[in-house]
Amino acid sequence: MKLRRAAETIKFRLLMEAGLTIQEFSDLIGRHQSTVSLVIGGRRISRPVVTELASVLREDPDELATYLLSDQNEVPK
Repeated sequence: MKLRRAAETIKFRLLMEAGLTIQEFSDLIGRHQSTVSLVIGGRRISRPVVTELASVLREDPDELATYLLSDQNEVPK
């Protein structure tokens, strides 16, 4: 399966800006790793996961959710 550009960007930012892998982030917020991976990959929406992710990345939760679900996968500003 080819990774979406949005997923690659979010995973990179999570690691570089917060110093967290997906597993560490999952443990931190008390969610299963597969749920977090599906949300980051744009295959599932979970408001609590998006809210926590936005908090860690200092992004607006609504804008982040829109970005994760977008078909264009443009890099956020």
